[in-house]
Amino acid sequence: MNNFEIKYLIADEYINSVIREKKFDIDLISKKLKIDNSIIKTLFPYSEEINKLEYLKLFNSKIDDEILIFLNKEIRDEDASYFEKILEAFFIKFENLDKYKKALIFLSAKKRDKFLNFLILNNQNHKFILKLMKCCGDKDPYFKLNIKATILNSLYIKNLNELLNRKEITIDKIMSNLDQDLKKVFELPFLFKN
Repeated sequence: MNNFEIKYLIADEYINSVIREKKFDIDLISKKLKIDNSIIKTLFPYSEEINKLEYLKLFNSKIDDEILIFLNKEIRDEDASYFEKILEAFFIKFENLDKYKKALIFLSAKKRDKFLNFLILNNQNHKFILKLMKCCGDKDPYFKLNIKATILNSLYIKNLNELLNRKEITIDKIMSNLDQDLKKVFELPFLFKN
């Protein structure tokens, strides 16, 4: 098992421990996964607070990579429009996040944590959206891609905020909101002419 695989396994274990409301213990995890404890501590050498942010980044990155790989396989030969491909990716992302809603709410419960998570994951999600647009066939120059990614990222953050702050909101409502939001954005012909 290489270091990247170990990192993703530890991040999954951390998120799952939050969902199960169990204490996350590196020593127990290393025994469970049969990984040398010193390797884990080398990969995550920081304080518990900083390591939590690392776990969250890895968890989010894994979801993003899985979505991009899936979409690349699925949409390569599809006749779907650019809009439909972007919408499908957002739907898949929110379906994945909904599975971990309890953990994500817990990890963003304090204002300080919410702010740190926003700073870290906002940049990470911007990169995901840039890759997504390229995967969907966008050929615009990098400057224009960044403007579009910023707009799409703001829609993502708006809907993520609703998902995490309103317990009664369903994934179907989020998807309906995303569909409406994206339709409005794609009406900007100077940006979204694809």
